[in-house]
Amino acid sequence: MPTRTVFANMQKEFPRLREEFLNAHTPARYVDGHTGYTGAVEHWRHRVILDADLTFTEDGRRYFPTLCRLLQPLVERKIARKCYFAMMRAGTSLPNHCGGTNLFLRMHLGMVVPSGDLALKVGGEVRRWQDGGVLL
Repeated sequence: MPTRTVFANMQKEFPRLREEFLNAHTPARYVDGHTGYTGAVEHWRHRVILDADLTFTEDGRRYFPTLCRLLQPLVERKIARKCYFAMMRAGTSLPNHCGGTNLFLRMHLGMVVPSGDLALKVGGEVRRWQDGGVLL
């Protein structure tokens, strides 16, 4: 299955993904820790779905079966390296930062995007966040 098909399926199945997310969203299940964003680690909490060893967590399989099913083709092809939900602390404004390497692409799927002018800026290009929108 081509990677772009997986991304399209995530958008197509967004209502189910969001439903599972909202049913299982418990801030207490998020932990502080390394998310891979050099210079911005302290601003994030995360909940792991797919470990870096390409294993879905018990939490992921139990609460997010649709996401795990959609990611499975990428895991089998060793394209997906890890997956987690990330939550930014209230009132946070991130400084310019980068991932730990330029060998991987990061895909972001907006699950619950607050109102306001929220965007990612990469190399001078601005992309706006939206519920169900994929940013790569």
